[in-house]
Amino acid sequence: MAERKEIIDFSALVERGDWEVVAEVLASLPEHEVAGRLEQLEAEQRLRAFALLPPTRRTRVYSALNPAKQNRALAQVLAAVR
Repeated sequence: MAERKEIIDFSALVERGDWEVVAEVLASLPEHEVAGRLEQLEAEQRLRAFALLPPTRRTRVYSALNPAKQNRALAQVLAAVR
Protein backbone atom coordinates (compact mmCIF):
# COMPACT_ATOMS: atom_id res chain seq x y z
CA MET A 1 0.00 0.00 0.00
CA ALA A 2 1.33 3.45 -0.90
CA GLU A 3 2.01 5.87 1.94
CA ARG A 4 -0.12 9.00 1.85
CA LYS A 5 1.63 12.22 2.76
CA GLU A 6 -0.55 15.09 3.93
CA ILE A 7 0.28 18.50 2.53
CA ILE A 8 -0.15 21.24 5.11
CA ASP A 9 -0.73 24.87 4.16
CA PHE A 10 1.54 26.42 6.76
CA SER A 11 0.58 30.01 5.91
CA ALA A 12 -3.11 29.18 6.33
CA LEU A 13 -2.44 27.69 9.78
CA VAL A 14 -0.67 30.88 10.82
CA GLU A 15 -3.39 33.10 9.36
CA ARG A 16 -6.04 31.16 11.30
CA GLY A 17 -3.96 31.42 14.47
CA ASP A 18 -3.80 27.65 14.86
CA TRP A 19 -0.61 27.92 16.91
CA GLU A 20 -0.80 24.43 18.40
CA VAL A 21 -0.69 22.86 14.93
CA VAL A 22 1.94 25.39 13.82
CA ALA A 23 4.12 24.22 16.73
CA GLU A 24 3.61 20.58 15.70
CA VAL A 25 4.54 21.31 12.09
CA LEU A 26 7.66 23.23 13.10
CA ALA A 27 8.69 20.42 15.46
CA SER A 28 8.48 17.93 12.60
CA LEU A 29 10.77 19.85 10.22
CA PRO A 30 14.55 20.17 10.05
CA GLU A 31 15.96 23.55 11.08
CA HIS A 32 16.63 24.79 7.54
CA GLU A 33 13.01 24.10 6.57
CA VAL A 34 11.72 25.82 9.71
CA ALA A 35 13.85 28.85 8.80
CA GLY A 36 12.39 28.83 5.29
CA ARG A 37 8.83 28.73 6.61
CA LEU A 38 9.55 31.54 9.08
CA GLU A 39 11.09 33.71 6.37
CA GLN A 40 7.79 33.62 4.46
CA LEU A 41 5.79 35.05 7.37
CA GLU A 42 5.05 38.63 8.31
CA ALA A 43 7.29 40.01 11.06
CA GLU A 44 4.80 39.64 13.94
CA GLN A 45 3.78 36.14 12.84
CA ARG A 46 7.44 35.14 12.46
CA LEU A 47 8.20 36.25 16.01
CA ARG A 48 5.23 34.37 17.43
CA ALA A 49 6.06 31.17 15.51
CA PHE A 50 9.74 31.47 16.50
CA ALA A 51 8.68 31.67 20.15
CA LEU A 52 6.96 28.28 19.79
CA LEU A 53 10.32 26.58 19.28
CA PRO A 54 12.17 25.08 22.24
CA PRO A 55 15.02 27.42 23.31
CA THR A 56 17.78 25.04 22.19
CA ARG A 57 16.23 24.76 18.72
CA ARG A 58 15.77 28.53 18.35
CA THR A 59 19.52 29.02 18.09
CA ARG A 60 19.87 26.49 15.28
CA VAL A 61 16.87 27.89 13.38
CA TYR A 62 18.11 31.46 13.84
CA SER A 63 21.46 30.41 12.37
CA ALA A 64 19.66 29.02 9.32
CA LEU A 65 17.84 32.31 8.60
CA ASN A 66 19.33 34.54 5.94
CA PRO A 67 21.36 37.42 7.45
CA ALA A 68 18.78 40.12 6.63
CA LYS A 69 16.07 38.13 8.41
CA GLN A 70 18.42 37.51 11.34
CA ASN A 71 18.91 41.24 11.78
CA ARG A 72 15.16 41.93 11.58
CA ALA A 73 14.37 39.10 13.97
CA LEU A 74 16.90 40.36 16.49
CA ALA A 75 15.53 43.90 16.25
CA GLN A 76 12.00 42.58 16.83
CA VAL A 77 13.02 40.58 19.88
CA LEU A 78 14.85 43.53 21.37
CA ALA A 79 11.88 45.81 20.76
CA ALA A 80 9.51 43.27 22.33
CA VAL A 81 11.51 43.05 25.57
CA ARG A 82 11.74 46.80 26.08
